[in-house]
Amino acid sequence: MERWVKLNCDGTHKTSINLSGCGDLLRDNSGTCLVSYARKIGACDTLHAEMWGMYI
Repeated sequence: MERWVKLNCDGTHKTSINLSGCGDLLRDNSGTCLVSYARKIGACDTLHAEMWGMYI
């Protein structure tokens, strides 16, 4: 059986309060969550928030 992991990352920006955040979720081939987190990253646009999600 082939084993693999899948990384989902996302970022967002809320303009009304000028804050951004990002988060990641790592799952294995059976769907079990291996690692997840979310982080507030301050003021940046959505694209940069998504890139922070991939970097961290």
